[in-house]
Parts: sequence; structure tokens; C-alpha cells
Amino acid sequence: MKIPTHNPNRTILVVDDKLAGREFASAVLGSLNVEVITVGDGLEALEVILERRPFLVLLDLCMPVLDGFALVRELRRNPETATILVVALTASAMEGDRERALGSGFDGFITKPVGSADLRAQVTAYLRLQEFDQPEEADDDYTGSTSGLTAVGEPGFVAV
Repeated sequence: MKIPTHNPNRTILVVDDKLAGREFASAVLGSLNVEVITVGDGLEALEVILERRPFLVLLDLCMPVLDGFALVRELRRNPETATILVVALTASAMEGDRERALGSGFDGFITKPVGSADLRAQVTAYLRLQEFDQPEEADDDYTGSTSGLTAVGEPGFVAV
């Protein structure tokens, strides 16, 4: 998983061609003290990402105009968007879908239907990862070594 550089931005972009999916995610995530933006296709998402640089993108795989796989490829090619966390939020649960998504550049994979508690917990884990990644003030008296954050666990989950 790619660990993003410091980003005080607490904006989450939800990209789903189904209005019900966008409304559900927005309602669930709204309680997390984040700004939630929703759009209905990958091309619209690309425009928002380039303008707003969200911390996290929850992205459906199968959409009209520009699907999730094409969008994540475009994001990973651009140095300005390459470290944005992108998590598949999709009903695609066939064998190999998770591996294909993770191999294509997604940072995680959440299968729909997903309960509100599960979605909130997974997004909270990504927000905690963001908090750990913030730079600390230097301590001139400290002489020990530091180690980085290690994210482990099943794809789609971050152990913090």
C-alpha cells in the first residue's frame, strides 16, 4: 500500500453511478467529521480529483464514461495524484476481482453490499493512517532511531 505524504485534507470522494450508493456512503461518512463529495462517473471524478485533491477516493469499478480501472490508471500515472488513496467500493465480488483491483493500483477493496458500521470502520482506519503520517516536530534531545508506519493485514483493511 502506498502511504500518502502529509495531507491535512479530510475530503473523501465517493464515485458511484448509482445514486443510492452515493447517498448511502455520504450519509454514513458524514458522521466522521469529513467533507464528502459524490459524483456519478469516472470522468467527473477525475475533474474533482484534479481540483480538490481528496485524501481518499471510494471508487466503483463498473461505471459509464470512465470506469474505475481506467481512472485509477490515470491517477497513478500523474505524480500529483499518484499517492491519493483509492479504494474500490464495488459489487464486483467474482473470484479474482479483488486481486485484479489491487494489482491495477487500488489501495483497498470493499465489497458491496457493505453495512454502515463496516464502511465507517474501514474509512476510519484510513483516516487514522493519515493522522500517523503527519510530520512531527523535531526533538533535539532525542538520540534514538525512528521507524515508519507499517500497514498490514488483508487487502481493504489497514491495521493501525
